Amino acid sequence: MIPEDVERELENDPRLKSMYEDLREALRAAGDVLALDKVRVAFLGRKGRITAMLQGLRELPPEERRRLGRLGNALKGALEEELERRRDSLLAQELERSLHEEVFDVTLPGRHIPYGTRHLLSRIIEEIEAGYRAVRRHGYVVEPDRRAAIRRALEEARSGDMVVIAGKGHETYQIVGQNRMPFDDREVAAAILKELLGGCRAEHGNR
Repeated sequence: MIPEDVERELENDPRLKSMYEDLREALRAAGDVLALDKVRVAFLGRKGRITAMLQGLRELPPEERRRLGRLGNALKGALEEELERRRDSLLAQELERSLHEEVFDVTLPGRHIPYGTRHLLSRIIEEIEAGYRAVRRHGYVVEPDRRAAIRRALEEARSGDMVVIAGKGHETYQIVGQNRMPFDDREVAAAILKELLGGCRAEHGNR
């Protein structure tokens, strides 16, 4: 999953050894896509163990901060790629299993299936993905719901990260079907940040 030299450092580091062993065990036990997503949340989510470790680096001396930051980011990147690879593999296995298990009666008369067109949003997403995959196959998430996408980006951002919310510019609305609905990226992001930062202050206040 990761380079051997980095793996050796992880296994010999008292701060990271336990977390790395737990991660390997969680990946071994994950037998479906749902279980893989739980691994992602447990280690890469806003309160995940790798996320927390990287956020805590600012409290360490500079040399130790650089070393653990390098190991933590290497582990984070490797885990993202491994989760993507395992997810693709599990979906392919599920498809193959369903094809073998399903039974078709070829003597039944065929039924006319009306043809439609793919939704415009789906076509746009596929075109964007095709361009992105030409540069980098892994390391991104598709979230069609704009509010949910903004929330996820802000939840997963770490100290020092820059979150770019692009694509709408000065527009303060969304058009859904024939309806024009109020939606301002700035207001949505500000509300989510207020909620997240309020939760952080509450957590610190309880300590």
